[in-house]
Amino acid sequence: MVTQGDTFEDAVCWAEDAIGTMLDGEKSYPKVQDPSNWKLNKNDRLVYITVDMSKWLKKNSKTVKKTITVPEYLNEMAKEQNINVSRVASEALKRELGI
Repeated sequence: MVTQGDTFEDAVCWAEDAIGTMLDGEKSYPKVQDPSNWKLNKNDRLVYITVDMSKWLKKNSKTVKKTITVPEYLNEMAKEQNINVSRVASEALKRELGI
């Protein structure tokens, strides 16, 4: 994986995103490498990048369509009050899951 940024901070941000993208959906993660024997060129820098996958997934997860069943009267009341049922269901799931 190769990434870059206009500033050092941008490069770190994009590196986090690249690592998160590579690990998304993986059941296990690769072992951390030991860079003590790496040969760096004069202008090279070694930077440790950490990725909080829970945080990354919250920020980058795509939505999926789910069909749910609710009582008709609740559906009608939600329509009348312009309540987004998907948003309410998502918030309820997050609350239930403690996230």
